[in-house]
Amino acid sequence: MFLILNSSFKCKINYGCGAGPEKSDLEIKIDETENDTLDSSKKFETIIIDFSDVQFVDEAGCKCLKEIIRDYESDNIQILFACCNENVIDYFKRMKMELDDRIFLTVQDAVSSKLC
Repeated sequence: MFLILNSSFKCKINYGCGAGPEKSDLEIKIDETENDTLDSSKKFETIIIDFSDVQFVDEAGCKCLKEIIRDYESDNIQILFACCNENVIDYFKRMKMELDDRIFLTVQDAVSSKLC
């Protein structure tokens, strides 16, 4: 099962990025208990984040994404990125994020990669 988020996603968890300790520019709207209450056959295993409206990402955003990836992967949930523009991909590389196997041209490509 997939959870697909667009670029307006919001997070209930504060990852310490953004304007201050209690505020985050990068947020994801995910109820942390939702996956725990689902039948085991319906739990999502992959979150696909659609970056089609994201024109720029900075160092704080990259650090935040690294934390999100680490946290969800500790729960065996993989984070994938779709529709990233060239500037975003270049910055990911400069920040040594090593996301080559997580970035897809389209959301459909990301979904297809998990169905194979």
